[in-house]
Amino acid sequence: MMNCKQVSHLLSECKEGNLPFWQCVQLRLHLRMCRVCHRLKHQLDFISRMARQYGALQDETSLADSSLTLEARQRIQESIQEHL
Repeated sequence: MMNCKQVSHLLSECKEGNLPFWQCVQLRLHLRMCRVCHRLKHQLDFISRMARQYGALQDETSLADSSLTLEARQRIQESIQEHL
């Protein structure tokens, strides 16, 4: 059985699909039994949603005024999308 410290490190990995299936199952089992980790998962989900919403609000015009080239702006936007 996983402990809370392990769960806190693995929550993001499981969400991103970087964990084996059996570890995600163990993680979910722990989350059903531990209210503290369950709450942490909900907080991380909330932060993730807010970051995506903030990113959606930013459009190309917000970067258009910068001194970056169009190519640099596109690379930045692609990198941000990869990490969401």
